[in-house]
Amino acid sequence: MKIPITPNIRMLMDEKNPTKILQGGSSSGKTWSILYRILIGCLSQWENETIDVVRDTMPALRISAMKDWEDILKKHGIYSKNMHNKSHHEYRIKSNLVRFYSSDNEDKVRGPRRDRTYFNEVLSMKKMDVEQIMMRTKKESWSDYNPSETFHWFYDEYADDKDNFFHKSTYKDNPFLEKEIIRKILKFKERDLNMWRIYGLGERGAPKSTIYPHWKYAVNRGGRDIKIEEFEGEELYGMDFGFNDPTTLVRIRYHPKGGIMVQELLYQTELTSENIVMKLEALVESGALKRDSTIIADSARPEIIRDIKQAGFNIHKTKKGKGSILRGINFIKQNSLFVTKDSVNLAKELRSYKWKTDSQEHVLDTPIDLNDHLMDAMRYGLEKKSRKVKTVGTGIVGRGPEE
Repeated sequence: MKIPITPNIRMLMDEKNPTKILQGGSSSGKTWSILYRILIGCLSQWENETIDVVRDTMPALRISAMKDWEDILKKHGIYSKNMHNKSHHEYRIKSNLVRFYSSDNEDKVRGPRRDRTYFNEVLSMKKMDVEQIMMRTKKESWSDYNPSETFHWFYDEYADDKDNFFHKSTYKDNPFLEKEIIRKILKFKERDLNMWRIYGLGERGAPKSTIYPHWKYAVNRGGRDIKIEEFEGEELYGMDFGFNDPTTLVRIRYHPKGGIMVQELLYQTELTSENIVMKLEALVESGALKRDSTIIADSARPEIIRDIKQAGFNIHKTKKGKGSILRGINFIKQNSLFVTKDSVNLAKELRSYKWKTDSQEHVLDTPIDLNDHLMDAMRYGLEKKSRKVKTVGTGIVGRGPEE
């Protein structure tokens, strides 16, 4: 078995500092480098060790580091069902145990000590949870993140601490990156300098450009996840169409005093009208959607709306016009915004949804038209509610992130 030792993997193997911080742009290979480092350690360097891989939510972990770990093992012919405890999300490599869990799992966070910990996308995690796990990590930790935030507690406490090891990487550090992904990353340079700085150069974002800094995961005071059915309010649905880009559908509960709660129901590319109807039928079967529920959808694709309507669904086109985007954004910014924990792509878009900036880094009144498919669907679903809001651009400031 031959494992490719890239410069990033070699760096992680040679570096003796126990606290390693990896800040990087899009597709810079941070996750794979750390997972390969863990695999090499389990195969040839460590004995009877417990290594934890942690992220903010289990749905996010499943489609990121957990999936990458399994892909790496299968790629090298190491994967064995006998060594994989799927119910506990654990994998045994020789005498070592690799465990995957989310930081909202109180029993694991405050449980027995582990030898090493990998914090995947650490900026999305709570300070208290990271500190509890750090205190219970005996030998080594790795933390990675895209620097989409301008200010963050993790920068202050760990990344800027000169006693820790800090490394910045970009797409250029990933020798296996496909040309199409490189092309998409380079597009940031043309579309928005702040996005280019974050995802192209791997540097921290400019201030004030995040559009919805106030969103939160929906949990009660005891930390239990709240389902959207528990949130009192009017039920709404919004839909955005794509093919190469994803087709998206969100479920919304809105209350004038309680705010907005959103759940991602659909996020998938290469869907035809027939495929979309099948997805909607499945959602009806699951109870997440009723056939007579009102869906407000992207008006740019009337032929898809027609096909869905002919299949018996209550779907209508959105009313676009001058100022409609800003009006919808301002309405959402004026309300508390809660997201269900299973809405992985929705959370990702909320973190990256930003205002355009000019060459002088002034924030403009135009959102970046990129990776905003669920953002559009959410705005469509709330269209009728937002019509009473006066359009005043970024002068309306939403609530900042709460500790």
